[in-house]
Amino acid sequence: MRSRVKGQPTRATAPAAWGPPDPVYCMPAPRAPLLTVEEVRAELNIGRTLAYQLVQSGQLPVVRVGRAVRVRRSDFEAFISANVRRAGTSPRVRALEVR
Repeated sequence: MRSRVKGQPTRATAPAAWGPPDPVYCMPAPRAPLLTVEEVRAELNIGRTLAYQLVQSGQLPVVRVGRAVRVRRSDFEAFISANVRRAGTSPRVRALEVR
């Protein structure tokens, strides 16, 4: 069992003793304007190789800062919007519908 610091409330009394949470700590974290390729990969639930292939092919525009590769959030969201398909349609069928 952990020892408690003198004057600090115990776990059982902590919520009542501390009061309501500070509103500043309840705010969601601001979304970063630039994403790493790893963050893009995680958001899309794809592999590292495919993520870098999207970058290299130009399908996902990037910003280079020295050797670092970053993706603007707006470009990432535009990529997602451009690749939304109805269930059951393949890219070929979708291309025929556009014509």
